[in-house]
Parts: sequence; structure tokens; C-alpha cells
Amino acid sequence: MDRATIISKRINENIENLESYVNQYKILTARVSTSILDKSDENMVFNTIQEIGFKFKQTSNSTKDKIQGLSNLLSLNLNAKEKDVIKWHINAHSRKLISLTNLFRDYNFEFKKNEENRTKFLYRAANLDASDEQINEYLKSPGSNKKLVHFFLWETNLKN
Repeated sequence: MDRATIISKRINENIENLESYVNQYKILTARVSTSILDKSDENMVFNTIQEIGFKFKQTSNSTKDKIQGLSNLLSLNLNAKEKDVIKWHINAHSRKLISLTNLFRDYNFEFKKNEENRTKFLYRAANLDASDEQINEYLKSPGSNKKLVHFFLWETNLKN
């Protein structure tokens, strides 16, 4: 049972880190979506957002593995009460992990949608007669570096 307690504490630490990553991600994506940033700040924020996404993925995979390790303890010779406690911990940790993952995905979807809308706005500002088909074609074009294109489109509009 001591082993289960240690694993559960480590899972709790990971979940606290995941909550922190979700909050940081929310703040940074809101900053990008609601502020006008200069190029260096924008690059820094985008890099930080990517880094948080990577850390979230690593930590969530590690947490999932630790939950699996906790469930492996059920195969040991334990009394019914200890097994029930371990099952309860597994259930609680799994629900929290799923909840945080879904919240992170929601924020990620919202951020990507805002970026798409921002790109559409800038494209339309640079090309006033652009049709929706042209804009959608541009968004689907492979290899287009949208961060650099934002700046280019903004510059193009200022020159006109």
C-alpha cells in the first residue's frame, strides 16, 4: 500500500503541473488573440506556447503511465479494502487527467480558430477584393508560414 501512496503522490504532482500548463496556455493564447504584439514578442509567445504544448504532452503521457503502474498494483495480493482504495485513486486520477486534456484541447482549438480568423482578416485587408474561396485556398496551402505572412500582409496593406 505504501507503493500505491508514493505513486499516487507523484501522479498528483504531475496533475498540478498539467493544471499549471493549462493556465499558462490559456493566458498566452489570450494574449496573442487580444493584443497587438511586435514581431519579437510574437515569436517569443509562439515559442512559449509550443513549449507548453510539448511539456503538456510529455507530462500527460507520464501521468497516464503512472496511472497504469498504479493499476498494475491491483494484481498483487491485497485485501479488498486496499484494492478499493487503489481503484478509487485510479478512477479519480483518470477523471482529472481526462478533464485537463479536454480543457487543453478546447483552449488549443479556440486559439487555432482565432489565428485562422486573424489570418483571414489580414488577407482580406491586404486584398480587398479577395473571395472566400481564395482565402480558404490560402489557408489550406501547405508550407505557408502564417506568422511571417501576417507581417507581409500587414506591410502590403500599409503600402496601398
